[in-house]
This record gives sequence, C-alpha cells and structure tokens, in this order.
Amino acid sequence: MVGARVRRQQVAYAKTRGLSSRRACALLSVARSGLGYVSWYAALRGLTATRAAVLQLSVPVIAAAGGVVFLTEPISVRLVVSAMLVIGGTALTLARRGPESSRR
Repeated sequence: MVGARVRRQQVAYAKTRGLSSRRACALLSVARSGLGYVSWYAALRGLTATRAAVLQLSVPVIAAAGGVVFLTEPISVRLVVSAMLVIGGTALTLARRGPESSRR
C-alpha cells in the first residue's frame, strides 16, 4: 500500500513536468531497471559464473530490505529469519573452496 502511494507521488511529480501518467511510469521503470542492469553487469566482470549465480539468490533479500527502508514495510520475524537463511546459505556457498574458486 505504501509502495502505491510512493508511485502516485512520483507520477504526480512527473505530471508537473508535463509527462502523462503512462509516460511517467514508463520513464521511472526504465530508469530503475537500467540502473539495476548497469550495476549488475559491472559487478559480473569480477565474478565467476558460480559466484554470480549464488549472489543472484540474494536479490529477494535486497528487495525486502528496500521495502523496509524506502516503503516503511514492517519487519517481521518471518522476514528476518528468511533473510538470515538466504544470507547464511549464500555465505556458506561462497566460502566453500571448490574447483570453481581455485580457477581464479
């Protein structure tokens, strides 16, 4: 619900700049997606395929943290436990020494 309110505020701001609602939503979506892709592909340069795949699994945790920070979503026990499990599993996988990590 808070996310929808933020989106409406952003669209209202864009309308004051002469953009229609659809164009404003499209612009906001493209800008955010573009920024995400640019940063992800920049980070990929220094990662092996296995590390990149494992790190991709942390995206839901990052999205949930963004919801808490920017949209004032509530922090629940379920959110904290699931985030800890994902981050813990990711850390265990990345810390493991295997044939993939010895190639670098």
